[in-house]
Amino acid sequence: MKKSVSSISAMAIYHEDGLVPAWKQAKKFAGKNGRIGTMLDVVDARIATGINDHPWNSYYTTTSAEYFGYSRGGTRILIVAHGVGPMSTIEGIQKAYSFEYKDKTRSNRGGRITKQQFRDLEDGKYGDVHIIEFDPIIDWYKYPFIGYLSGKEAVLDPLMLARLGPRAIEYLAHHKRMAQTIHREEHGEEIDDPYLIEMGAASNCPYSIGGFGNHPLQYPYLDKGDGPLAHLLSTGGLMNVSHERERRVPSSIANDIGCHEWGNGVRLVSVRENLKVIDIYPGFGNIQGLIIRNWESLMKKIPGPARLGGFYAVMAGEGDMLFTQYSKKGARMDTHEPEFRIAEIETAGKLMEFKTTIGGYHGFFKYDIKEVLALRPQGANAYAIIGDPVIIYTDGSPTHHRVDVQFYRAEVDTSQRLVRSDTLKNDFDTLMIFLEKEMQEA
Repeated sequence: MKKSVSSISAMAIYHEDGLVPAWKQAKKFAGKNGRIGTMLDVVDARIATGINDHPWNSYYTTTSAEYFGYSRGGTRILIVAHGVGPMSTIEGIQKAYSFEYKDKTRSNRGGRITKQQFRDLEDGKYGDVHIIEFDPIIDWYKYPFIGYLSGKEAVLDPLMLARLGPRAIEYLAHHKRMAQTIHREEHGEEIDDPYLIEMGAASNCPYSIGGFGNHPLQYPYLDKGDGPLAHLLSTGGLMNVSHERERRVPSSIANDIGCHEWGNGVRLVSVRENLKVIDIYPGFGNIQGLIIRNWESLMKKIPGPARLGGFYAVMAGEGDMLFTQYSKKGARMDTHEPEFRIAEIETAGKLMEFKTTIGGYHGFFKYDIKEVLALRPQGANAYAIIGDPVIIYTDGSPTHHRVDVQFYRAEVDTSQRLVRSDTLKNDFDTLMIFLEKEMQEA
């Protein structure tokens, strides 16, 4: 049975430019009566799905938020709010995180709300929230907010239960059963209490520091006077985690739950018509992949006479289709973005070795197209990098990359070019058309 976009109740919305454009697209998909998902929606989706399904294998940024401050009585408390409170709207989220991203000195860390907003959360003026005393959590853990919790540990952690919401025990039990199954399949033995989840916080502004040896606990970000800390909650996808020093559980299938930092990647859950979430559709996926798969409808005529000449980097499309890449300037990585369609192509000369000096981090293969141009045989107007570059070390330090290059004589159609991913990623209506098409063809 063919499915359509109208059958999707919840979809993951990712945008490489961060929260604001992702939020706009998520709101557009959700519609007038929809919402941006909280951690409770992610929990619902994961309980209803299995280890190989999308909800368990992706990270999500949610509209659940966690606040750290002092109670009316002067004790340190954490307040967890699911879809209510100062950070339940895009305006409130931006205002809280602006403490960091508007700071030109780059010394501010994390989000902040006002003391009055924190007091209103504590008093329930925004709606139901979870309030957890902070100091007992610190006393309970030897190394708080570091490391993985087993199932038995997780169900006793009040902050974990608050973060996951009313179905926390059910969620952890489901995760435990999956982890036990994987352990049985991979190690041939039963395990009673696997590690399940890492309890994290914001790594760039920890709730507390010290607390070991002669170093007493300190709360530098809370006590600085900038207001209570405020972060959205996020959760990661399942990973194979090794516990090298733990004989009882050598490895586990675990994920994390913690605080979203402003510079982190963003993947929201867009929920239509206030429906209960039983799955999360993966979304648009790789934008460049969409361009390649739908290239015919994304070609744009170039006004004026056809472009003549040129020296092109070749990239593969689907099947036997080949494209040139959008050109780069200077010694940079290839764009890997398709631009012109290659109508005909033939090799020019034999495979050649290409060697270039490393500029910056050796894990990034950067070169100037002029370096390749200097090697080309007569009549060649295109080339392709073949295989992965090899790092050459001199006196123990990475100094050069070496890779094979093949030159070609190519007939390139320069009368029309493909749209760039930077354009398509912001064209939500076109993305939805492609999504509908791919769902119908699946």
